[in-house]
Amino acid sequence: MTIFEGLALAGDMTIYGRRDNVKVLREDVNGERKIYTVNLSDKNVFNSPAYFLEQNDVVYVEPNQSRANSSKYGAAETYRISTLSVLISLATLAATIYSITRITR
Repeated sequence: MTIFEGLALAGDMTIYGRRDNVKVLREDVNGERKIYTVNLSDKNVFNSPAYFLEQNDVVYVEPNQSRANSSKYGAAETYRISTLSVLISLATLAATIYSITRITR
């Protein structure tokens, strides 16, 4: 099975996955672990020793920067930011309506 087939069977990568830095963790016959870095966007991916997956390989896709940054906030922080955004939008709307009604008088 190739790395592409393995990713497809796992449900494919989301838009948050880094395609240029996929890690394949493999244990050789001596029990020594090796980590291969695969760039799926590179045409030389077919020459990588990790292109063909072996039994017990682990494929790890790192999140891209936007996903990593968004995971810094928990549900409470996200709720607070959303609430603040709505309040600011309502205040801006009220100020705009007030300005328009004041000008038309």
